[in-house]
Amino acid sequence: MYDYEGIINNIVMPKLMDIRYNNPWQQLLQYATEDKREYCGERITIGQNSDVEAYWVKIYQQAVGKVHIIDIYEAEAGGLPAVEDLLTKAVNDAFDGLWGLIFDNILAQWRLDILNSGGYSDAGLSRVIYPSLATYNDLVNATITEADLDDVQYYVKLGNTDINPSDYVWRMGSDVEQDLKPHGGVAPINSYGGSAIDIMNGMMTGDVMYLRMKDAIVHRHMPLRHVVKYNCYMIEVNLRVGINGYITNPGMNALLGFRRRCI
Repeated sequence: MYDYEGIINNIVMPKLMDIRYNNPWQQLLQYATEDKREYCGERITIGQNSDVEAYWVKIYQQAVGKVHIIDIYEAEAGGLPAVEDLLTKAVNDAFDGLWGLIFDNILAQWRLDILNSGGYSDAGLSRVIYPSLATYNDLVNATITEADLDDVQYYVKLGNTDINPSDYVWRMGSDVEQDLKPHGGVAPINSYGGSAIDIMNGMMTGDVMYLRMKDAIVHRHMPLRHVVKYNCYMIEVNLRVGINGYITNPGMNALLGFRRRCI
């Protein structure tokens, strides 16, 4: 019998940390900005002589990878490499689930923060009372087209003379990217209107976010932790982290969606 917890702690986790955690985090920051403060919040100035505090409640993500003990016993016949491979698969499964939750949570909050029909941040600040929090939203009747993207850029620029398209990113799902490709095209579309395109898994069907990268915030308020649990039936690897997403200066950002799925 091997020291399964020791294998996970000393071999598997160090081997996977860069490829399954650190590298994806850096890729996320390619088109977003990291808030390194301990407190997850942002002070939003409303008007010239007053301010209102927006805040975001800290959220946490947790995922579990599992290995049945009977599979471990069978793997032991192949020695340490076979056991390590089985435990590595369990940890990889946990990372898959963890990143799915992280992206879902970030995208959901980004969307809420630029959804004009709702309040801003977890403070629920009224966009009617504070017009500077209002955002450009549009609903299209069918497939999102280049003309719709042109409209987004036009309305975001209204009243904002310092807009630079290179400071923005189009965040969309692969379904929208396919619609935007020329007929029969297979090559990915990397940019439009001077702004990069980032295809993100987990985007709601038909949604397009036009985000200024310095306003698209990710906040890692709790570092990644793992706990190994096992009994006579199962070995579990629990991964837990705390990552929030939120949007500052919502009026500088925009949201598109299908009319058939009201936003």
